[in-house]
Amino acid sequence: MNKKITYIVTAVVAVAGLGMVRPAYGLEAPETERSERQETRQTTDDSRTRTDKRQPSRQARDDNQAEAKQKDNKNRAAAKLRACTNRETEIKKSLAHVAERATNHIAVFSKITERTQAFYEKKGKVLDSYDALVADVAAKKTAAEAAVANVKAVSEVFTCGDNPQAALQSVRDVLKAKRSAMQTYKQSVRQLIVDVKSLQSETTAEVKQ
Repeated sequence: MNKKITYIVTAVVAVAGLGMVRPAYGLEAPETERSERQETRQTTDDSRTRTDKRQPSRQARDDNQAEAKQKDNKNRAAAKLRACTNRETEIKKSLAHVAERATNHIAVFSKITERTQAFYEKKGKVLDSYDALVADVAAKKTAAEAAVANVKAVSEVFTCGDNPQAALQSVRDVLKAKRSAMQTYKQSVRQLIVDVKSLQSETTAEVKQ
């Protein structure tokens, strides 16, 4: 009888103990699974809420930066316009001076060309390339005169307007064209002189012989 009672007590304790054991991985009770899913969903919702709260703040910051950049660009444009306007008279005078000086250079080159031609005719020698050289000098002179005329025209009508950067760029363009034309003209005159003087060297050599 006592043994039977002992067996019964042991079985009850074993059954009670099994009820207290934590289920193995993958065999959790439905209530535990639902609780974990709810916690995960709550964490995700909280993260989305924080992200949504940050979005308006980031957008506002971007808007402020764009507005500040636009304002800065306007201030810079206004400063450039003021600087250009303050120098309008000076720029006009400078361009007029450049045009006058270039005109004087053209006059000097023209005299040199005339003297070279007179020297050639006096020698009575024949230079095969002479006509081509003279024609090239004349063409280069015409181009130089046109470039200088453009500089003079800009000096008379220059204004900064609403776009000082474009106005100043137009000044740079006409000055660059003038320098190029004058340099080409000068080289053409020099080539004429060199080729004509080569006849003098030939004449000297003939005299010595």
